[in-house]
Amino acid sequence: MRYRSVAGSGHICAHQDGRHDNSRSLAELDAPRREGWQSNEAESHFATQREVADNPDDEAKMGFFNMARRVAQELNKVTKVMDISRQRVRQTTPVEDAPAILDLCMAPGGFSTIAVEANPTAGLSALTLSPEPGGHAVTLRPEDYSNDVVIEPADVTLLAAERAQLVVAVARVRRGGTLVVLLHHLETWNTCQVMYVLNQFSRVRLFKPRAAHATRSSFYLVAEDVESESPKAKAAVQRWKALWRRLTLDRESVEIGTGGDVDDADGMNMISGENVDDVLGKFGRRRLHLSLHIWQAHARALRKAPWNKRAAGDGERGGAAAGGRERLSSREELGIRKTNVFTGMYWPRSQDDRWPTCC
Repeated sequence: MRYRSVAGSGHICAHQDGRHDNSRSLAELDAPRREGWQSNEAESHFATQREVADNPDDEAKMGFFNMARRVAQELNKVTKVMDISRQRVRQTTPVEDAPAILDLCMAPGGFSTIAVEANPTAGLSALTLSPEPGGHAVTLRPEDYSNDVVIEPADVTLLAAERAQLVVAVARVRRGGTLVVLLHHLETWNTCQVMYVLNQFSRVRLFKPRAAHATRSSFYLVAEDVESESPKAKAAVQRWKALWRRLTLDRESVEIGTGGDVDDADGMNMISGENVDDVLGKFGRRRLHLSLHIWQAHARALRKAPWNKRAAGDGERGGAAAGGRERLSSREELGIRKTNVFTGMYWPRSQDDRWPTCC
């Protein structure tokens, strides 16, 4: 079984579970989103944002940093996810073990600043792509904090032993810890499967900040009480490693396109290891329950967007690097290879050997 690209069936997850017509919120999102896809003004708006993101001056860099801080503050206000002392992991972790934070693709660092401010005794280890190969500048200043802060310039997707951000995150988060994951296109099959898999071994909820991401498809998945040592978590890590190898080393066997899905020879999607009917039979109703408020917020923001009503801005000053019609590559949309992940309470191997070996 193969699934068409997002251009042909962007709502495959919603259509396949038979509940698309009952989801008024998703239907209400379609109209303003399609208007944006067809709007030259919208394309120009996002093209300008991409240009600023790719070639930021000092003012823009500070704008990105402050935007990330606002997003993290808003997220923490709603979910309390930044405070490790409130999490179950602290109840099962020896007192002498200091809390630890891992931020993957952390630049410019605004998200991390809120995390260390909420956890004054926590160590922060961050991995981020340096500006030379296309990353963003790090604005966070380790010397401004009493925390032990280590920033490693590297591309997490190219670490031979670890391969992908979700692999690193799930393999390293302590039992009972928390993951915060930035995802895109909630209604698509690939994102649905990432949600489904994480829901199997954690308590999942979704959050769309008003401070940014308002007119975009992006949102945050918060996975709390992660059972990282469970059989399902370990199986997911192994499956995602195999998916990384296939995407990276065996490109001809992968259907590459805008939103294209990746299936094995038997038609079982490699993200979840299950086909669409099985996943939606088990998770469809829960997915809709999680998704409704995200679709509603997205639709409201699009209706107020400048290209629809000439509104005076949409709260995205210093917006994210990707935009416009958000034509993500299959690797980006998969949420496996390019996903921003923030984790609380992970296992550092030693002071001199910070990065884990997941193989």
